[in-house]
Amino acid sequence: MHITTNKEQGIRIISVEGKVDSFTSKDFQDSLIKYILDGEYNFLIDCSKLVYISSAGIRAFYFALRELNSNGVIALCSANDDILHVLELVDFHSDFPIFNTIDDAINELK
Repeated sequence: MHITTNKEQGIRIISVEGKVDSFTSKDFQDSLIKYILDGEYNFLIDCSKLVYISSAGIRAFYFALRELNSNGVIALCSANDDILHVLELVDFHSDFPIFNTIDDAINELK
């Protein structure tokens, strides 16, 4: 897994490349928590290069959401059909907004 970040219009964009699984989910979770502890509350996870997410990866999202304590949002965008299918199975969209593109997400979240 490889993570890159940038900030646009007050939204921390985290791009994830590769897999978020039992081997990498802790690193992913730690990167989100670091920004939360630094006072950031609006996150967009760019999934355009994410090829796999396991239950450990999904738990990392929920752990970070709990840390936000209803003070922000974690949204996703650009997920492929396989990732979307997994997220739909666990009703992920009821807790995390999912957008088709980065632009759609930024326009909605700002």
